[in-house]
Parts: sequence; C-alpha cells; structure tokens
Amino acid sequence: MALPLIVLGGVALGAFVKLLGAEKDDTFTSANIMQEYLRTDTGFTSETQLKQHVTRVINGRVLPKHRFFKMGKTGSVAARIDGHRSKQPLPKYKQMYLLVRSTDKAVINRLESYYNHYYIRHTKNDNKRGGSAGEMSKVDNYYYLYVVVR
Repeated sequence: MALPLIVLGGVALGAFVKLLGAEKDDTFTSANIMQEYLRTDTGFTSETQLKQHVTRVINGRVLPKHRFFKMGKTGSVAARIDGHRSKQPLPKYKQMYLLVRSTDKAVINRLESYYNHYYIRHTKNDNKRGGSAGEMSKVDNYYYLYVVVR
C-alpha cells in the first residue's frame, strides 16, 4: 500500500513542479541563473510600469539578500554569466537574476542605461562607470536586462 502512495505522491509532485515552472524559459539550466523575477516587456502597459516592477524586485528582493551587485544587458545569458564568473581582480559574481527580456534591443538598452544611472551611487553597486559593456547580439531571439550579485 505504501508503494502506490509514494508513486502517486511522486507523480503529483512532478506535476506541481511542472506547473510552477510553466512561465520559465527552459533555455537556461544553470542553477546560478535565477528566473523567478523574469518578465517579458510586452506584459506591461508602459515602460514606466515595467520600471516600477524592476525597481521593486531589485530593492525588495535582490539587494537585501546580497552584499554587492552589478546591472547589465545581454543577448547571450550563458556567455555573460561565464564572463562575470571569471572577472578579475574583483571577486566572482555568484548569481545572475534575469529581470526583463525583450525582442527589442532598444528597450533593453534604455533600461540598462536607466538603471546604471539610477544605482550609480548605491553603496552595494560594483559598477562605478555608469556605462555599458557594448553591443549585444541575441542567441534565443531575446535581449535581457539582468543583475549579477556576489
């Protein structure tokens, strides 16, 4: 009797996990790439509403849990996280939170510029230049705004 209950429980747990992950982008499998706050830009009625969401996530969810952070943009998440993990002489970043994805490069460029200026004087911000790393080329049809943390 216990074996059928275990099997039934496992099936139910598997279905629950699948349901919870339904909105996530399965392209990324690294445990260091966090997608729980990832939203597509078209899910908002305005860029102002999108910025309000991103600011609440950064200030309320990400920054309280980490000592340092850095904002960025990318079209290739896997390559970008690898680049942040190996940066020297700064300590390596441990996690990347994906915040916004868009098929429009200009949206992500504007958001990254906005947040680099918004947080430039924040004591936990490692990015003291306020600029961008440069051009992006997309791998999976999206560009991403992210924050890396250590």
